Order: sequence, then structure tokens, then C-alpha cells
Amino acid sequence: MTGGERSIDGRAGLVLVILTALVIAPQLGSGLVLYDVGEVFYFADAIGRGLRPGIDYTVNAYGPGRYLLMAGIFSATGPSLAAWGAVLLASRLGITALAWAVGRRFLPPRWALLPVLCLLIAPGPLHKGFYLLGTLALVWALLRYLERPGRRQAGVFGLILVAVACFRLDLGAFGGLAMLLVGGSRRDRWRDGVVAFAPLGWGLLLSGLALAAVGSLGPVLAQMADDVLKNQRIHHPSFPGPGRLLSGDVDAVFLWLPVAVYAALATHFLWTVRREGDVVPIDERRRVALLLLLGGLTCNQVRMKPEFGHLLQAGPLLWLACALLLERLGRRGRGRQAASMALALALVGGLAGHTLGKHRGSVYTGSFTIRGERDQVLDTRLGAVRLNPGEFAELEPTLRWLDAQPPGPLWVPTNQPLLLALSGRRDVTGRVGVVYYADSRAAQRDVIDRLETHRPALAVFVDDTIEGPERMLGVAAPRVHSYLLTNYVDVERHGRFRLMRRSPSAQ
Repeated sequence: MTGGERSIDGRAGLVLVILTALVIAPQLGSGLVLYDVGEVFYFADAIGRGLRPGIDYTVNAYGPGRYLLMAGIFSATGPSLAAWGAVLLASRLGITALAWAVGRRFLPPRWALLPVLCLLIAPGPLHKGFYLLGTLALVWALLRYLERPGRRQAGVFGLILVAVACFRLDLGAFGGLAMLLVGGSRRDRWRDGVVAFAPLGWGLLLSGLALAAVGSLGPVLAQMADDVLKNQRIHHPSFPGPGRLLSGDVDAVFLWLPVAVYAALATHFLWTVRREGDVVPIDERRRVALLLLLGGLTCNQVRMKPEFGHLLQAGPLLWLACALLLERLGRRGRGRQAASMALALALVGGLAGHTLGKHRGSVYTGSFTIRGERDQVLDTRLGAVRLNPGEFAELEPTLRWLDAQPPGPLWVPTNQPLLLALSGRRDVTGRVGVVYYADSRAAQRDVIDRLETHRPALAVFVDDTIEGPERMLGVAAPRVHSYLLTNYVDVERHGRFRLMRRSPSAQ
């Protein structure tokens, strides 16, 4: 690529980043993700208060990066939805910039636009930006290493790998595996591998020593392993079978898309190499192999939880694979070119139509429609947020009731930990949701013991599930469910929200 081409690419990338800001920024401050975003505020608060992970509170298997980042930001600004929104916007700007930079290493400009447009139309859950950004950062760093193998680029990759792993441990494992295959395939690159893995090794060692110093290493490792196992065994929703696919279920069509695209790209690539032999440059072979490897691995999100929102989290490499496949199929003849462009437009149109249709207004998959009908403003301790009438009717009286109660802790038994930050109250159980004590008698006993020690006067109970009926409180944690109904009584009810107070007999 010449200097002039790089300059043009840079200007195009800047325009795309500005376009991203224009699309995403208006959506921030609209709608609330009570579980996932609540988890961020919960763990950031625990870190800020110096609580011990694994002992004072149960951790997940994501990695501490986002929580450490937000704890640091909140220490300067105070906890707020605006600060969180600024981080989300920054992650989306980075996603667009990297998607363009990575795409241009595979494709000519007009085709490199396709994955960027798909990410703008259907970016997936905004709070999952760390996964998308980490995916693209790994690919970018590995491509840089393949272009100029050596210790310097291996060191750059190593720093990116440890940063990505801090925010998403699964991505760290995927990136490490890819580097092993890239660096271990040739003996003269083994030293590069040592350089690449050194930052991760030091990071793991220092983290282990820090956790061991406060007695948290064993509990943290056990809790992370438990979270991994539970996430790999989610039974709801199930992957759509042929019946749903043939019935025209659009979600099912998109969920099958990675299978079709990666299989077709692999078949086309292997056939081309076999037919044309040395005509296909070795660098091109490595780039495509890397895309197939990491693209397939990132689809673990879809395998764990086959739904549209999780498919979109695998979007960066899936849309790139689509563009690469279509560009290659359209190389020979005007007819094929027209067919490839028609399929590209169908992909963009399908994503836009599905977002405007079934997923319109969804904070998880609604993208540019999130703001939509959210025209009611709710003032909270974390700042103002725009809600739709249904959300406002549940949350406004719930927070108003909590504000009117005497100070003290709040128990949120199920999946709405953001209520703690919104109400300015603290948890005493050390668990951010049902999954952290589900299917474990010991964990349920610990939750009940902590409740008996601190006896929170208030509870907000929403009898719902985010992972199928087996994660309903009465099924996943029957002892805790029984304790709740025995020791707390309903005071008010607003939609799904049962506002409860500890009964006089349980004082």
C-alpha cells in the first residue's frame, strides 16, 4: 500500500468513526440493562471499597479489566451512567477504526466497507463492546506480526493479548492459541512466541501473588471455573433446528449464517489453493486461515447462547468473512460481480430490516432504534435516563419507594443488581445474581447466613430468568426462595417488581 493509499484509508477511517459517533451517541442514556450493567457497577463499587474478590463477593469469569477501569473512573467522577456511556462510545469508535483497518488488509475499499456498515447497523449489545473490540485488536496485532515477523511485533501482540485477556479471559485464550499456531509453525519464530507470551505470563503471576496475599486465589479460581462451566451448560435458548430455519424464522437464518459462511469460505479457499497452487501467496493463506480460526472461536458466544444478540457479538469477523467470500466469488465475470453485490445489499438490508422489525427498541439488539419510544426521563442517583412507558411505570415508583425508606442495605435476589446503584443502597449477600448461588447448597447456605447476619429490611423481587426456566429462583435456589417468602412480605407491586419488607416476625 502506497503512502497516498494509506492517507486515503486514514481519511475514510476518520469519516467512519465520525459516522459511528453520530449513530451510537444518541442511543446512550436510553434504556437500562439491569443485569449486565448492574454487574459492572456492583463490581466497580466492591473494588472501590477494597473488598476481597472471591471472599467478600463472588466473581465471574470475564476478567477484572472492565471493573478495574470503571472503579478508577468512578473514583474520579463518581458512579454515573454518563461515565459508563462515555466508555461505551469510546469502545465503539475503536471497533469501527479497527474493523476498517483489519478489513483493508483483506479487501479493497468498497468491500472493506461492508463489515463496518454491518457493525453500524447491528452493533449488538452496546455494553458488550469489549468483546468486539478485543476480537478486532487480536486480529489486527496478529496480522501485523504476520506482515513483519520479529520480536518487536511479537511484543506488541503480547501487550495487546494481556490487555484483551484482562477484559475477556476467553478472548485471551483464543488469541494465545492463534499465536501458538502462528509462532509455533516455524522454528525460527519460537523466540518470538516467548516474547509474545511474556506479558501474559507476568500478568498472571503478579495477579496470582496479589490474590494469594489476601487469601483470594483459591476462591477466585474456583468461582471462575464454576462460572465457565455454567456458561457452557446453558440450555435455553436452544439452537434452532431445520424446522425453525425452513419456517422463515429470521433469527434462525442469522444463527445458521456462521456455519454457512465459514464453511463456504474454507471450502472456496481450499479449492482455490488446490487448483491454483503457488498462485495463492503464502501471506494470503495465513490471513484467511487466521480469520477462519478466530472467527470460528468467537462464535462460541453463539454456541453458548444461540440468540440474535450473541450472534452480533461474533459479528466483526463474521461480517468480514462474508465480505471476503462475496468479493472472491465476484472476481470472475460481471454476472458474478452483480450477484455478489446483490448478496451484500441483501445482508445489509436484512440486518437493517430485522433491527427495525422484531428487535426494534431492544437495548440488547436494537442499535439505532434504542432511543425510539423512550421519551420519559427518569432522574436517578446515576443521572437521568430515558425510558419507554412500560419501563418508567416499573422503575419510577420502585425507586421512589426505596428513596422513602430508612437507610440500609437492599436485597435483590434475582437479576437486577443495577437497582442497588440506582437506589444508592448496598448488597450484603456478595452475589450479583441467581447464577452465583444456583444449584449449590453451600452457596445458598452462605447467602442465607449473610442475610441473617445483616437482616436487610428491604427486598425487590422480580421473579424472572435470563437463562431459561431452570434459572428461576424457586428452581435454581429453592432454599433462598423459601427464605425470601418466609421472611419478607409484599408492600407494593409495580409490574414485575415486588417491593418487599422484612416481616416483623423475622426481625
